[in-house]
Amino acid sequence: MRGRVGWHDPGLTGSGARRAVDNVVYPERGDSRARTGLRSILIANGIARMDHLWTPWRFAYVTAADEAVRAGVPASLAAWPGDSGCVFCNLVASIDYAIEHGMSADEAEAAGGLVKRAKHCYICLNAFPYTSGHVMVLPYAHLDRLAALPRETAHEMVDLAQLTERALEKLYRPHGLNFGMNLGRAAGAGVAGHLHLHALPRWAGDTNFMTTIAETRVLPEDLPTTWRRLRETFAELG
Repeated sequence: MRGRVGWHDPGLTGSGARRAVDNVVYPERGDSRARTGLRSILIANGIARMDHLWTPWRFAYVTAADEAVRAGVPASLAAWPGDSGCVFCNLVASIDYAIEHGMSADEAEAAGGLVKRAKHCYICLNAFPYTSGHVMVLPYAHLDRLAALPRETAHEMVDLAQLTERALEKLYRPHGLNFGMNLGRAAGAGVAGHLHLHALPRWAGDTNFMTTIAETRVLPEDLPTTWRRLRETFAELG
């Protein structure tokens, strides 16, 4: 049964109003603009209440937004003087520099979210995870195509993907897993110049109302905790 909106707004008529109603009654088939616009009108008219999500761990990111920062270089590893222009190359270089200059490997790798190293590839946390446990497997080499990887690197990448599957299964006991990579910006790659394989655990219902209505993900685990737990699990698996 189609629902009704109990107010009138002159700026939301015709197809716009129908789309807004559809988003209330049938959110799975509506678009985000109508959902956002409808909620704003409801709040403005005192029908809905504005909710607040407190995210103090974002303070450092927000306050540093206007500063000239190098992509992939954590603040605690900023002593590294270089800049390759690649978030992943910068990450590894800043970690290695810190270790070479006296920082312990655990401290430096925790700062950068580097979970496990291998000969040709490594595993690191996704800094903006879709779910807790979202990691990436990627080569040290700055390459943008799977076909460009040397055979040894490609084989090791798959080996680490298999190890990651076992680690995520052991640690999170998910209902399923997503593995995938986007090659090229048109395919959705956030860092198109350096290929990376995403791996993340999934649960039935993890795309809940927060994702559907507010376009927001709620994660039960912060990144330092994820790094520590995954580090321990990978060490146990060898």
